[in-house]
Amino acid sequence: MEVRPAGTFHPAGSAVPLYCGEECDRQCNDNRCNGLAYTKSFDGFCLVSSDSDFTRLASRIREEGLLVYGFGEKKTPKAFVSACDKFIFTEVLRFQEDVESAVKPKTANELKRDAKLVAFLRSALEAASDDSGWAHLGAVGK
Repeated sequence: MEVRPAGTFHPAGSAVPLYCGEECDRQCNDNRCNGLAYTKSFDGFCLVSSDSDFTRLASRIREEGLLVYGFGEKKTPKAFVSACDKFIFTEVLRFQEDVESAVKPKTANELKRDAKLVAFLRSALEAASDDSGWAHLGAVGK
């Protein structure tokens, strides 16, 4: 599958000019996605936009029986949000650390002196170890 950001050049021999502007590029992407949806080679599509330009495309892809995941800002029109099977607002993906409530990580020496922590880790390691005394780290964390 070819993935290109909008507004990039089109391959040589294409019926589309090398650069035809934002609206033309959206139509080209719309047609490509429709063609890909028709082949049913995919389980779903991810559309990243905060405007309503892709509402019709999302609806058509869903009509083909494919999942549509949308990503965009809170300002995204409800029509586009509703046209997607699942829509994730990008604001919830951003990490904002509250300086006052941030927990300061302990140093290695502080961790070594924490008797409860050391005892807990030793017991987890012993419970997960095999006859030879070795343990897979994945089993220690369970």
